[in-house]
Amino acid sequence: MPDRVATTDTLDEVARRMRELLVAFLPVCDEYDELHEIITLHDVRASVGGGGHPANLTAAELAADPP
Repeated sequence: MPDRVATTDTLDEVARRMRELLVAFLPVCDEYDELHEIITLHDVRASVGGGGHPANLTAAELAADPP
C-alpha cells in the first residue's frame, strides 16, 4: 500500500508525515490496511486552530469525511 497513516496516529505524526512527503492529504487506514478515510492539511490546521492538542488527537478523530 502507498504512503498512509494509521487511524491511531496522532496529529503530530500525521503532520510530520505530510511534511516528509510534501503532500496535502493522506489516506487513513485501519489495522487491516483498509481505507478508513482521507485526512487533509486543512483538517490538521483546523484542529490546531480549534485548540486541539497535537499529541492527543488521532487521525481518525481529525479526518472530515469518509472517502
